[in-house]
Order: sequence, then C-alpha cells, then structure tokens
Amino acid sequence: MDPAIDPRRLIALSVLATACLLVASAISADEPQRDDERTIRQVADEPRLLDNEDWFAHVFAAEAESPSDRTVPQITVPPDPAPETRPRVDPREDPVLAPIVRPTIDNDSQPPIVAAPNIAAPGVAPTDEPRFTLFRRSRSRASFARRRRPIAVLGDSLTDTGQMNLQYTVLDKSTWPATPMAASASIDIPLTAAATRRRISKNSSVLPTDRLILSYHHFHNALAVETAHPIVGDTRNILNLDRMTIGFEKTFFDGQWAIDVRLPAMSRFDTATTDFTLTNGRLGNTSLLLKHLWYETDAMALGVGVGIDTPTGSDGHVVLPNAEVVVANDAYHALPYLGLLFTPTDNCVVQAFAQLDIPLNGNEIEVFTPSNGSFIGQFDERELLFLSLSAAHWLYQNPDASYLKGLAALLELHHTTSLDDSDRVTINALTNSYNLRDSANAYNNLNMAMGVQAQIGMTEFRAAAVLPLLDGANRPFDAEFLLQINRRY
Repeated sequence: MDPAIDPRRLIALSVLATACLLVASAISADEPQRDDERTIRQVADEPRLLDNEDWFAHVFAAEAESPSDRTVPQITVPPDPAPETRPRVDPREDPVLAPIVRPTIDNDSQPPIVAAPNIAAPGVAPTDEPRFTLFRRSRSRASFARRRRPIAVLGDSLTDTGQMNLQYTVLDKSTWPATPMAASASIDIPLTAAATRRRISKNSSVLPTDRLILSYHHFHNALAVETAHPIVGDTRNILNLDRMTIGFEKTFFDGQWAIDVRLPAMSRFDTATTDFTLTNGRLGNTSLLLKHLWYETDAMALGVGVGIDTPTGSDGHVVLPNAEVVVANDAYHALPYLGLLFTPTDNCVVQAFAQLDIPLNGNEIEVFTPSNGSFIGQFDERELLFLSLSAAHWLYQNPDASYLKGLAALLELHHTTSLDDSDRVTINALTNSYNLRDSANAYNNLNMAMGVQAQIGMTEFRAAAVLPLLDGANRPFDAEFLLQINRRY
C-alpha cells in the first residue's frame, strides 16, 4: 500500500517556499538598476539614431567584450549622404525620422569629451546621465558575461543508508534432535538502488545551463554485511558500489529558469551468507529540479529552487529460511535549496549551496512468513541538511582554440548532518525479530573533493576523488572516484 503524505511536512515545505519567495522579492525590489538597463537595451533595439551612449551599451552588451581602461574606441560618423537622398525633414523638429547612422570603431583615437544629446525613441523619456555612465554599465555587464561560464560543483553522493539488524533462529543439525540456536546479522541496505539521496550541488551550478549530463561514481568499501553465527562462525563482507547517472538541464524564460532531470542506476547489489540473501535492483529514484536565477551583479549571482525526488527506485529484499523481508521504496523527498556564486576575478569562481532533504512520507516494511502471513511496519527516513562549498580556478582559457578551450582545478568541502533522530522499527514474526534503523542515531559527515575540468569544444570532462574526513559511523565509504561529462547545447 502507498502511505499517505504527512500533512505537517507539506505545511513546513510551503512555509519554507513562501519565505524564499518573500526574501527574493525584497532583493529584487532593491535593485532598480536592472530595470534601467533593460530599458536601455530595449531603446537600443529600436530603429532610430544611435548616439554615443546607446552605441557603447549596445555593442559591448551584445559582444560581451570590454575594452581596457587605456584604450577606448572612438566613434566616427560616416559622411552625410548625397543631398538628393536626404529626407526633407528637419531633425530638430522630428528627431525620430532622422536617418539611421551606423557608427564605426576606430581604436587609434580617443573618444570625444563633449557629451552628445540623447535622442530617445517614441514614448521613452531621454536620460540625463553622461555617456560614460552608460559605457561603464555596458562594461560591467560584459565583464559579468565573461564570468558566466559556469563551472559545476563536483559534489559527493553517498550520504545515507538504512541498516537492518536481524535476530533469527538456526538449527544445529549435528545434534539429535536438532537444537535451535540464535543467530544475528547486521546489513547495510540501500533503501533504493541509487544508494543515496539527491544532493542538489552534485554536478550543478547556480547559473542555469543548457546541457546533457552523464556521471559515473565508484564508492570503495561502501556497504557492510556482518553475521554472528553460532555454528559456522562470524563473517564480514565489505562491498563496493558503482553508479551511473544520466540527465539533462534545459533553460527557459531568457535563461533565468531551468529544469534539471536526473535518473541514476546502480550495479546490482547482491550478497549471500549461510542463512540469508540480500538483493536490490538497479534502477534509482528519478529527481526533478526547478532552478531560478533570482539576483545577479558584476561578481555575484544568487539562485534558488526546489526539487522532488520520486520513488522510482527498486525495493530491497532479504530472504531468510522461513521468512522474506521487503523494504519498500515509497518515500517522496522535497529538495529546497539556496545557491550563491561569487567571482572575485575572471579566473576564480566560488560557489556555495545550502539544501534541505525533507521526506514527505515513510517506507513500508513487510515480513512474509509461510505459516502466519505478513507483518507490516513503516520506516521514516531522517531530514537532512546539505552544505557545500566549492572553489574553482581557471588554469588556462582560450575560447578561440580548436580543441582545449579551458582547464580548471576544483577543491570542495561537503557537509551532511541530520536534523532529527533515526527512526527505529521492530517487527516480531514467530521466533524471529527484525529491526531497521539508520547506521547512527545522529548522522554527521564531512567529505573533501579534489578534481580537474577540461573543456574541449562544447564538452566538459571532469574527474575527481572524494575522501571522507571523519571516521566511524560518519564515514560512509573509504574513497570515491567520479567521472562527469557535460555536453552543452
């Protein structure tokens, strides 16, 4: 059966989304300059006489190029057309009907000092701002346009798993009659085939981008299976995980919004001991993310968004001699986030993400027994907080190169902490006991990622290693290797 969505968590999510909207609206209201710049761009697109001020803004905003402070292009106006081709209208009386003049660039001379009058389009009031004010605005926009080449955060992936403790009965067949004896097992169970919960910062940038996404992750020593058997002795198996993710990101509404869709798949997770087997499917949870770039300046951008993680992943199965345990993948997860991008120089990009992972409902656990039917319980996953900080530095950039256009180094820190205690579910079926809980009551880990990105044409190749910085239950794996390919379009 499908458990109902907890209304309290829906209310909490609605309050959080409303607060984000109010904060973003306040930020947008405090930035009147953006409306002025939009008006300037709209006026520059009208078929009219382009004066010095509008020409500077039009050229540099379109070409995303900014001249140096020492070399500023000079505007020279072509000679007037022949008298017979000139319209018989006095421009002073009707400046809108004046002929369109297309200026040319002369970099060998200096710009005129005398301010030219600003001729506005019909219905648009002329501005009294000096020419160089608009010119430096265009330089500012062009400078940010050059910095908009987004470098996605590498991210780490394996964050949270469930652990099942089994106490069951075995028979010592060496005696007569066979003597019942108690055995136990501790199993790390990926609640979905993805073995993780969606982290927004994984292979993502604050800036919306049109791209195709392909990622590969290898987790070394990720899951453990331990048994305590009174007859055959104790065993311990440490398992690796391999995961592949495909997806895409598509922008819309003038590049201010984007939709991000990901689908992970994992290498099949199978393990067997003397008395039981554990199996899990390959398909992971499909996630859908809505991104929005709410605020941007010369050196900063602020993005917000919300995502939903849907339970398309496979269930977990544990088969015992006299019972079968199914850990269903039923939970939907809400994923609100806030992202900040800062570019102190053209070669340095700093990004930070803060994200919540809020389960909206629980996962059903069912124990089937041949003689006494089934026993049902529900396991609620914990709410998590993800914090990520990434610094990238361009080692080489050449947009005009035929092959290698850029090479960057990345260093990141990723922190994950739980906001509530672990849920514990106990099901007693006949003489056996089944307990499901998280690996630790309070989840807290810190990982460091180091990698490089090479841009060849429109394709980005990224390779990195991730190392946990904490030990014990806060060490989800020993090491991670990731390879990411992003194809822009």
